[in-house]
Amino acid sequence: MKFKKYLACFFILILLNSICPMEVLAKSYKVDFLYRKNMYKVHDKKNKYGIVTKSGIVVIPVEYSNLAFYDDYIFADKDGKRACFSQNGSVIIPLKYDKIIPNTQFLPVNIDNKWGIINYNDEIILPIEYPLLKTSGYNYIFQKEGQFVFLNQNNQFFYINEFNDMNFLNLGKNLFVVEKNQKKGVYDLKQKKIVIPLIYNDVQYLYDNLITVKNKDRYGIYKTDGQVLFHTVLKNILMNHWTTHFIVQKENNLYDLYNFSDLKKIFSDMEEVGDVISNNEITHIKAKKNSFWALEEYNNKTGKIRNILPYINEEILHDSIIREYCLAKTNGKWASYSTKTGEKLIQFDNDFIGKDPYFTGYILYLNGDKVLYDINTNEYKDFKQIKAKSNNGAIAFAIFGVVLKVVWWSSITIDKIVNCKEYKRNAVPKKIKVL
Repeated sequence: MKFKKYLACFFILILLNSICPMEVLAKSYKVDFLYRKNMYKVHDKKNKYGIVTKSGIVVIPVEYSNLAFYDDYIFADKDGKRACFSQNGSVIIPLKYDKIIPNTQFLPVNIDNKWGIINYNDEIILPIEYPLLKTSGYNYIFQKEGQFVFLNQNNQFFYINEFNDMNFLNLGKNLFVVEKNQKKGVYDLKQKKIVIPLIYNDVQYLYDNLITVKNKDRYGIYKTDGQVLFHTVLKNILMNHWTTHFIVQKENNLYDLYNFSDLKKIFSDMEEVGDVISNNEITHIKAKKNSFWALEEYNNKTGKIRNILPYINEEILHDSIIREYCLAKTNGKWASYSTKTGEKLIQFDNDFIGKDPYFTGYILYLNGDKVLYDINTNEYKDFKQIKAKSNNGAIAFAIFGVVLKVVWWSSITIDKIVNCKEYKRNAVPKKIKVL
């Protein structure tokens, strides 16, 4: 019997060794994951990390607070410093920098809150004297007293020394927000020229090839090539969730709706704009004029406009382009309509409660009875029947639960009694006198 136990232990140790090296087990290391073939990232009881091979060879000592991996390099942190190792454990950059940002060829480094650049030979490429570093992905701006060094993701260097501040705007188009004398504009790094003049309080990227500018409480819009679309006369600029259209509020407080694709004005002079929902083919716009709402449709491919519901509605509920139906309130009464034809389908009473608690439909009144209307199917159900069915189901479920609980407790009690009798009968040795 003992032989079988020893044999089982032997096989378990062989299995463990195939998963984790014996040296790791002996040192009480825990394996985090397999780093390379036969090489493991491990940590000890003090949560210190290192790299150990399957055969027990220590590649990187288990003494670092963190390990970070980038390509074939391992970055290790200890006592507030960072070092860099090759995958075979050779020290590439010693433990002397406060921060090292992994990168392909050039590495931003920090000592005493000053930034610079080194390479993987630990040679200084940019002096470590820049107090500010701005990052966007693998793009970096080093800033010092009006001097800027930009390192892009292709490891190209650019030096800009004519502004007070510089920030990322649109890297795909090599555009930056620059500031001088507390005024902002846009600088094209590729063309090495200012494309939007430094006369604005704020500059933001809008979408695609559009940029918004702001002075005081008025907005304007430029194209990325510097062409002016709107001077700073707009009260507001809005975008729909699908980023297919944008809305501008003019000085007279009315709204215009534009396409992003061709910058074409679709609708104009709206008092309010509700939901703007779109797919590849069509866009539905809930618009308000003369205090009444309408539902408009714009064909994104042909440019044709179709009025689904005229400007006679006090409210419209339509929040999904895939739905073929909507609800609208006219002359104090609600009705459902087809969004394809505009035809009225069901006339409800004037009372409207809202969505049901589970958001499966809208609760309205039809001929004095409360109904649950499904806007997806244009069908409704009597609320009393739903409630009765729900109550019957709840009662049936409660009865079933009680029965199940009784059966379960009775089975446990029976088992306890049987087991107790068996225990009393078999568990006490005959040679021991029971008092």
